[in-house]
Amino acid sequence: MDNMEHRKAILSENLIRFVKANGLTEMEAARQGGFNPQTFYSWINKVSYPGPENLIRLAGLFHCQTFELTEEKWYVDERKRFLTIGASDTLTLYDTNPHFAAWCRIGTTLAKTNRLEAYVKRIREEMK
Repeated sequence: MDNMEHRKAILSENLIRFVKANGLTEMEAARQGGFNPQTFYSWINKVSYPGPENLIRLAGLFHCQTFELTEEKWYVDERKRFLTIGASDTLTLYDTNPHFAAWCRIGTTLAKTNRLEAYVKRIREEMK
């Protein structure tokens, strides 16, 4: 892989990561950043590489530095980037306590299926 192809691959991987971490679709990210969706897709699909101005705009869209888009393995734990310091304790607990992790997965499943609110309400009623 030549240097430009390698740069495209790194950018693509990082764009996918940032799109996902921000809870966006590729189309939503393109629109929010003011990019033509076809152009944005070409960056994701390693067809083309943005110029300096568009890299700056991408960094603004994802609230990051341009090197976080253009360099590989700059992160230690990408999950911690989007957490406050207090929430990183929760992440540590998740990583070290299997029971806590299991409850988190259950809560996430309930939330995704719109059953979390009813479940919490039932628990609160039982605690009275």
